Amino acid sequence: MSDDIEALLRAELAGRAESAQPPSGEGLAEVAMARAGRIRRRRLGVAVGGLGLVLFGTAAAVWTPWTIGLTDAPLAATTFEEAQSELDIEFLIESEDSYGVVNADDEYIRLAATEEPFAVQRLQGAYVVSSSMQVEVTALDGTTSLEYEIPSEYFFTTVRSDAEAFAVDYFYEDTGRQHYDLFSADAGTAEDPVSLDLSSRITLQDWNDSLLVFSGDLISVSGGVTGTHHFNDQYDWGLESAAEVGYESVVVADLGNPDYVCVADLDPGVALAESEECGYLDDPLTEELISEASVDEAAPELVEDFIAEHGEEAVGDVPADGASVPGDLTESEYYFIDPLGRWQLAFSSEDDTWVLLDTTGDSPVVSELAPPAGALLPVVSHK
Repeated sequence: MSDDIEALLRAELAGRAESAQPPSGEGLAEVAMARAGRIRRRRLGVAVGGLGLVLFGTAAAVWTPWTIGLTDAPLAATTFEEAQSELDIEFLIESEDSYGVVNADDEYIRLAATEEPFAVQRLQGAYVVSSSMQVEVTALDGTTSLEYEIPSEYFFTTVRSDAEAFAVDYFYEDTGRQHYDLFSADAGTAEDPVSLDLSSRITLQDWNDSLLVFSGDLISVSGGVTGTHHFNDQYDWGLESAAEVGYESVVVADLGNPDYVCVADLDPGVALAESEECGYLDDPLTEELISEASVDEAAPELVEDFIAEHGEEAVGDVPADGASVPGDLTESEYYFIDPLGRWQLAFSSEDDTWVLLDTTGDSPVVSELAPPAGALLPVVSHK
């Protein structure tokens, strides 16, 4: 976090109730922050029962409103009705006997969750609700709902770029593998997830029916050299698990320079991934390789969209006078960035008002948001 945005939030959050302390033992906050340093796309990190951090990808720009000083004058007030109508902010609400979402039309959508959710995300046709050891998929009108058990209290959720599917991942200590379950966001039809067991060296960013896109540290090992490499064999990435469940290919983009990619051409149904061909996406041969390996002419576009969103020169409409990636988010108990770039929110659970940064205009505007009664968290919308 830049000095300016940090000072902005510090000034407002000073004097409020102290932030919750991270849980002891595993140092969950430190682990979460370390993972946030990777490229992360539409990805939500959650810590149950401790410090709640919402972590997004390195391309999520944090606005630095140089002309706004929180200590210069009292903050303007924003009502939750204004937040609903102008920014389409929805809220997770706790009522006397249930949890639900108050949507932008001020309708209450009751959720099936019986334990307090720690995250709610809005996808194309459903809410994805995360709570301890459970993910719920509820239709936007609340008429249908499905629940899936997750054998971990702590997990991350990644939303696919079309917002029609999502993945849950968590670490298996016994195997030392990062386990992924890929779900459809259809609240009307229960389906078994597609499961992957992979190295924590690579992180899922996007996917379709034939291709999986990951990020990972490539250039520090390969030096950015094009040609054949053996990352999966040498570093036990686990790409054979992707082949086994039917994927045609895997593309891994470098953390520092996502234009450098390695493509694994898989044999669907066969648990084998022998080598990767590495090159730069601006080379037509690399684009052709991705298309042929994925058996999908649209596959290069999926990779290009990811790179465009996370490349060094493609971080959204950032003001020329400065913006930065969120770093130390532990100053407030909760910190949310809207994936659609409309707002940011920071608050602690004891706060009566939340700090709102409206980024829809020519210049960002900071105000105090009075959330509706019983509000726990904002809903993170991907569509």
